[in-house]
Order: sequence, then structure tokens, then C-alpha cells
Amino acid sequence: MNASEPVLMSSSGVSGSETPIQYPCLAKALHWLSAIVILWAMITGTYISIFSVSQTLKDQIAYINVSVTAVFIPVFGLRLLLRYVYRNNPVYRHSSAVKGVHLLMYFLITVVLISGVLMMHKPINIFDILSLPVPIQSRAIQGVFDVVHVWGCRTLGLIVVVHIFAVFWHRFRGESVLHKMC
Repeated sequence: MNASEPVLMSSSGVSGSETPIQYPCLAKALHWLSAIVILWAMITGTYISIFSVSQTLKDQIAYINVSVTAVFIPVFGLRLLLRYVYRNNPVYRHSSAVKGVHLLMYFLITVVLISGVLMMHKPINIFDILSLPVPIQSRAIQGVFDVVHVWGCRTLGLIVVVHIFAVFWHRFRGESVLHKMC
């Protein structure tokens, strides 16, 4: 074993090839943090865009979503970096289909985060601590990124549903994959 590779442990904490392998602890933490942020932003963002809600509620949710996702951008960058660093870890050995879906998810999350920033038409207020200037001044270009953001969110939502369904499907077939991520 290479010293830079993490020791793979079973859920009982025993190392060895006969026990199920787990994702590195930091990868697990970043996965669940990502899941919480993405599900929150998608559910609340969809809610305020579909249902008739007060402008006050829209503004409050938008403020929270912009702040949370802005803070999440470097966290997600770290997640991508660690995924690359651990790319040869046996826990990441998947079929081409699984790898493809995960790469698509990473790509869509990146598109949604970047387009979310570039579509902004007012300064980006992050928890009233930091204010970033509008990155693009052209309303037409902001509009393009708005469309990219909306369609990126919709596509990501579909892929997230497929991802969650796959977890249940594997469990139903007796191939629990969730234990690797818990």
C-alpha cells in the first residue's frame, strides 16, 4: 500500500480485504454536506419558482440560497479535488455507467453553481458578511446564464432522483452501497 492512500475500513473499523470498504471520512462528510446544500437549494428554489408566495418569502429564500451556495462553491471545489486525489482508491472502482452518472452529476453541479453566480443582476450578498460585485453587467448575458441555471437545475434534479433511486435499487437487490458512505 502506498503511504498516500487511505486505509480502507469496514463499518466495524476493522481493516482488511475481507471486509467492506468505505469512502474516506472527508469524502463522506463532503458528500452529505453537498447532499444537504443541493437538496435544500433545489427544493426551496423550485418551491418559490412554482408556487405563489409572498415577495418577502422569495427574498428570504433567495438570500439564504445565494449565501449558502456561495459558501458551498469552495467546499464543492475541495470535493472535486479529493475525488481526483482518491481516483485510484478501490472504493471508487465502479462500472462505466456509475462513473458516467457521477461525472454528469459533478458537471451539472459545477454548471449550476457557476451559472448561479453569473446570472446575478445585483451584488452577491453572503450572509451580510461579504458582498461581491455583479460579475456580468449585460442583462442579455445574465439572461443566458439564467436559462442555463434553470435547465441545469432541472437536469441535476433528475439525475439526483436517479442517484437516490439507485441507492434504493441496490439495497432492494441486497447490494447495500449506502454503508460505504455512512
